[in-house]
Amino acid sequence: MSDLAEQILADRPGHARQRNFWQFVDKSGPNGCWIWTGAKNRGGYGTWSQRGFRGLAHRWSYAASHREVPKGLFVCHHCDNPPCVNPEHLYAGTHRQNMDDAVERGRMANANTYKTHCKNGHELVGDNVLSRRDSSRACRICARARTREFLRRRRQEAGVASPYVTDVERQKICDLRRAGTSHRRIARMTNRALATVQRVLKGAGL
Repeated sequence: MSDLAEQILADRPGHARQRNFWQFVDKSGPNGCWIWTGAKNRGGYGTWSQRGFRGLAHRWSYAASHREVPKGLFVCHHCDNPPCVNPEHLYAGTHRQNMDDAVERGRMANANTYKTHCKNGHELVGDNVLSRRDSSRACRICARARTREFLRRRRQEAGVASPYVTDVERQKICDLRRAGTSHRRIARMTNRALATVQRVLKGAGL
């Protein structure tokens, strides 16, 4: 066992949190990895919660050995093994370093860190970039379009008219009004709210 490994195991040996943490560690993993046997998140990283600490197990291991994680930095794996908590396999890196490492090793399901445009041709820049929880990026324009389509289907299933008036509907409302149809009757004929009909006609100058 390395000097650093010995040091972290010996550090404050009577402290309950230290003692309990290492009960969930299997130090016989491949390539010197110390495998976390406790709870894990969806990404395979160990999770640890006790006496004021709640977070990732490997981050706690790093903090316990190196005393603190510099502000703004992530705790990353040299071994590319998510459940490993061996402090010698961990390093503090920037978000960019973490993402570059994930892309290089194929750990990002959506390795789109360097994409400049989405699949629909929208530029991924500025306010049009959405950052997801898995650190991948998404197009805000496309996300809004998907949301509108989802709401449209939900309204359709519920029998509720969409708040968006199409050009065809707008033309029909105007034609009915030109034919002398009252606002209320147009609203009933088009399954639209009276206020919507009045807004369309006002915009058309009718």
